Amino acid sequence: MAPGGSDNDNQVLVEGNSRVKVVVLNRHKKKYNAPSYQMVLSLTKKLKDFETKPGVNFVIVKAIGKTFCVGGDVAAYFRYTTIGHWTFGPQVYRWQLMLNYLIAKYNKPQVFLINGALMGGGAGLSMNGRYKIVTENTVFAMPEAALGLFPDVGASYFLSRLPGFFGEYLGLTGTRLDGADMSACGLATHFVLSKDLPLLEKSLYEVDTADPIIIQGIIAKYTQQTTLKEESAFRSHSSSEVKKVFKDIYRLDVINKCFSKQSVEEILSCLEQQVISGNEKWITTAIKSIKTTSPISLKLFLLSIRKGRTEDLKQCLIREYRMISHVFRRTVSNDFYEGVRAKILDKDNNPKWEPTKLELVSNEMLEKYLTKLDEDEAWEDLQLPSQHGHTNPPIAKLELLNLSLCPNLSALPRHCRLLCRRRHPLLPAQDPLASPWPPEPSSDSRSPIPLSSPSSLDPQLQEQKTSVASSPSSTSLVIAPPSTSSDISSSARSCILSFHPLQEPPSNPIRLSVGRLRHCHSSLAAVSSLSNFSSVLERHL
Repeated sequence: MAPGGSDNDNQVLVEGNSRVKVVVLNRHKKKYNAPSYQMVLSLTKKLKDFETKPGVNFVIVKAIGKTFCVGGDVAAYFRYTTIGHWTFGPQVYRWQLMLNYLIAKYNKPQVFLINGALMGGGAGLSMNGRYKIVTENTVFAMPEAALGLFPDVGASYFLSRLPGFFGEYLGLTGTRLDGADMSACGLATHFVLSKDLPLLEKSLYEVDTADPIIIQGIIAKYTQQTTLKEESAFRSHSSSEVKKVFKDIYRLDVINKCFSKQSVEEILSCLEQQVISGNEKWITTAIKSIKTTSPISLKLFLLSIRKGRTEDLKQCLIREYRMISHVFRRTVSNDFYEGVRAKILDKDNNPKWEPTKLELVSNEMLEKYLTKLDEDEAWEDLQLPSQHGHTNPPIAKLELLNLSLCPNLSALPRHCRLLCRRRHPLLPAQDPLASPWPPEPSSDSRSPIPLSSPSSLDPQLQEQKTSVASSPSSTSLVIAPPSTSSDISSSARSCILSFHPLQEPPSNPIRLSVGRLRHCHSSLAAVSSLSNFSSVLERHL
């Protein structure tokens, strides 16, 4: 029997039909669908079977209960380690990372129906999927640092690709987001009301193709415009509201200003200065969270996400595996086991962190977490398979602007670095942070075309455009900063713009574009056209 579960647990169920398979997480009774050893192995086996089975077009993943997937089996990690088997944690974690990588490289579409809490290990499971559908019941958080861990399971990859330095904010404070915020910041692809999920599922069951255009078209029929709460970092406000409520400072401005700093100490100092300036309650909450969290966990996460900005997913997972193995082995600190004891087992909520202060965590301690554990024969480095299937596009910091409706690209500032490529509509736009900038010139069919004439596409591309159902212009535009410096403070230079082709023309494209443009920088909230966007961006460069 595998540790953490038995074959009779039925932790993963399968529904659907011969064309559409539905994988159901079924570990909800007192376990919140936390990914156990048995669940991870079962999920991996089923997904591999569906990937190679002829006739299966795509996979839906959902969960039973009020949670989608929360955390990991930390109580089991604690039990096995305290009796001498420290390698149990890394073994389970290894399989979990391999599952996450399988999902990221899966050659068939996956639809994740996230109708409930999604935290920790559950985020690693779903964030690599193609379609991530959230509802009004969805709650997202990465609270590992408060437990003596650090946000892992690929978090250094997907959090580092959120707007500005919002990922640092989420990981260091453990802040919770609702479904609307997830949709606004890019963690989710669609927002659907929970009452419509059964209808959406029924419609997806009837699909007899693996074409992502068709699948997304079905999802789009049930997608709702999100309503952001007053305190949301992505909510736009009129100038009068700003002066009255936010004293001319948006939350995203403060987040970018403070969480772009080089160290946790500098981030904390910046937040404390904002409190002195008389800003909002959320800053006080963030300060309290940071001050009560494991100092070494905070610094490990900041190190991890900053490295993740220039690494691909595979590199992030391999590095995170080394880091988490040192945590389980207690190479430097016992904080994870102390956090589990204080917050899960004894529940005294009074962990004794060691080191006790941020300034006591040295660079030498942090560097140790990046090394292999070669001296321990029971451990080996993470080996991820070579996959040649579909690679899900990275989370873009700005996306979904229909260029055919905003053709005046020449209005953009000349000193912005621009890359306009001809692409097949199903190909993801290049992630400028995943490779050296600027990209090397290419002679293939996707080579750069003149920016001043985005509509001057070759006849072959025009034929390709009309052959894809509901496909708009196949041009994608990427704007990136000339460097990947992690300390870009409150400047629009910190944004990455990826203009992906829309699979279906929006009913109100200008409003959609503005909503996406806000992701870059809160001062872009007043944008109403590409020309206006140009002038706003230029003032910040």
